[in-house]
Amino acid sequence: MAQKIEPYIKNAKQGTQDTRINQVILNLSSHDENKIADMICHLGKRIEELDFHLDSLNILTNKTITDIKTHPLKKTLLSIYDPFKESFQSKQIKVNFGGINEETSINIDFKIFNLVMHHFFDNATKYSRDEDEIIFQYSKDQELVIKMHSLTIEDDQDIFNLGFSGANTKDMAGNGIGMHIIKKGLNIMEMDIKTSSTGTLNKNKQYSKNIFVITTNMP
Repeated sequence: MAQKIEPYIKNAKQGTQDTRINQVILNLSSHDENKIADMICHLGKRIEELDFHLDSLNILTNKTITDIKTHPLKKTLLSIYDPFKESFQSKQIKVNFGGINEETSINIDFKIFNLVMHHFFDNATKYSRDEDEIIFQYSKDQELVIKMHSLTIEDDQDIFNLGFSGANTKDMAGNGIGMHIIKKGLNIMEMDIKTSSTGTLNKNKQYSKNIFVITTNMP
């Protein structure tokens, strides 16, 4: 956030509030409108992420009250995916939602489900193989099935434990909260997630054909 803001507040860090405001206005007027719009959109996304992280703390400390309602699955997923679209495109990863019927709806707490899938997409942007495809399908067993070629998961049980980072994530590893939030958030809505692999893709076993299955509640 600081890097994005810096060009617009230079020479505006000292003086009275009015002086600083006038300097910021002068700085903004000297920049291209598209760059200013990009900066504002970037800050909006980062602020939204901060809100998600605060919501994550509520889930971790069991302070979340659910509000379960019926929502269209595909439309909901597309809205959560939208802020990540640019990140996937930069890695030439296609995210395919064609396996979900437009009429399919599930019972969720929208805020919690939004948080869960936000963490899922965030992980997918980091750990999925470049120039590949992620496939979303909804099965007859009322399960949301997500197939991708991503880093090999050494232990498919431990990845949902708080603080656990997979051995293959290396310098990409976060703080081991994301997958724990995903599972706990789903459990709060009486849903669940499991993962499995159908084999590795290369000799060094860095990437595998991973499948994530989320059980859902139909209306």
